[in-house]
Amino acid sequence: MATSDRPEPATIDIAEGEVTPLVPKAPAFLRQPLKAALIQIMSLFSFALTELSMRYIFLMNKDETLSQLLVLRCFLVVLMVLIMLNRNVKKEMFTIPPGCLTPLLFRVLQGTFSVFVMAYSVNTMPLVIVGLFVNLQPLLIVMLASVLLGERMHVVNVLALVITIVGVSLVVAGEAAEQVGAGPKASAGGVLLLFFSMCMVALGNIAMKQITSYDPRATSAWISVSITLVSALVMLAKFGRGGFTFILHLSASQFFVFCCAAFGQLFYAALRIYAMRYDQVSNLQIYAVLAPALMLLFDMALFDLNINPLIAWGLAIIVLGCSANSIFEFTSAKP
Repeated sequence: MATSDRPEPATIDIAEGEVTPLVPKAPAFLRQPLKAALIQIMSLFSFALTELSMRYIFLMNKDETLSQLLVLRCFLVVLMVLIMLNRNVKKEMFTIPPGCLTPLLFRVLQGTFSVFVMAYSVNTMPLVIVGLFVNLQPLLIVMLASVLLGERMHVVNVLALVITIVGVSLVVAGEAAEQVGAGPKASAGGVLLLFFSMCMVALGNIAMKQITSYDPRATSAWISVSITLVSALVMLAKFGRGGFTFILHLSASQFFVFCCAAFGQLFYAALRIYAMRYDQVSNLQIYAVLAPALMLLFDMALFDLNINPLIAWGLAIIVLGCSANSIFEFTSAKP
């Protein structure tokens, strides 16, 4: 396989000192930072499509529970994957490359667990606390990638990541200031559960790096199968068979929005794994933290969210951090 002739730049070790990877390192590959960045940014637009679609669905179906809405969305994801793979379903979904089974199983369980924890946290805790925990995930992922995958980052990448996370934190604080009111109070148990979920998400990103040789669409399908089954069990326990009848009352426009949410979920999960084929997990995290800023822009355009000084400063710092990282990566990459 072709390798780069460009000398390795000066690096720092996030974990300090020599690191012996605890899991096998991914095969050597030719880094393509521009391609990886574009794929990662495309995944963020897929994420935004999913979140906006689900927000609309929640507003239009206030009487339905999360488990009911997840059943239909994830079922549509599985159906889309089956249509895409067509005759190759058996080969792509059930032929798992050596070494991928354990990380794939972990990723499926982690994805299912995190979906329900995030839904619980958003409904029972202040959004500013949830947002700050979510925004700390990239730093945790970088540290775990150093320890578990033996990845190293240039000091410029690390500084740019820290700057960007500071900017996102300011945006989250600014959004919280715009939504002043008697919201839910944080509990010690809820904070611990959210922190545990954050650690699981970080490990899930490490697991994704180990399954890049497996079809990303199939990975998304397995996660959706798991969420569908768990949601269906919760729904049956709460409503019995009558829980499925809400599907019959959906209008054509609402069903179309469900399809958009499923489409976004499928490509968000798949594109993130594709991006890892062309760059380190660590280097991609600076683009991952753009998701809150992207959602903020959609909120301002569609839901009339006001910009206060905290949000303005946060957006400026995010642009600064991402620009510095991108300029460094693209100018130092081999032509």
